Amino acid sequence: SIEDALRRFDGGLVVHLEPEDQGLLPELKATLLEHKGKRPLYLTVRGADGNLRRVRAGGDLRVAINAELTEEVSRLLGRGRVKLARL
Repeated sequence: SIEDALRRFDGGLVVHLEPEDQGLLPELKATLLEHKGKRPLYLTVRGADGNLRRVRAGGDLRVAINAELTEEVSRLLGRGRVKLARL
């Protein structure tokens, strides 16, 4: 099943953020904390200069990768903003 595959996945989660997402960060953090786990979280952030930067989130934001988390983040930020990443 998809859930089994996600549990065996040996990588991290990447969430893409745009400057206009600033006001959503508290809700995003709360959502991520509801899904604490062992997988690293990375944020791809577009800066004011238009360049993308990947930043690893702090240790308190390690997540359990599952369909529920990706659906919740997608509802908050929009489709296509969550990806799996091999490390």
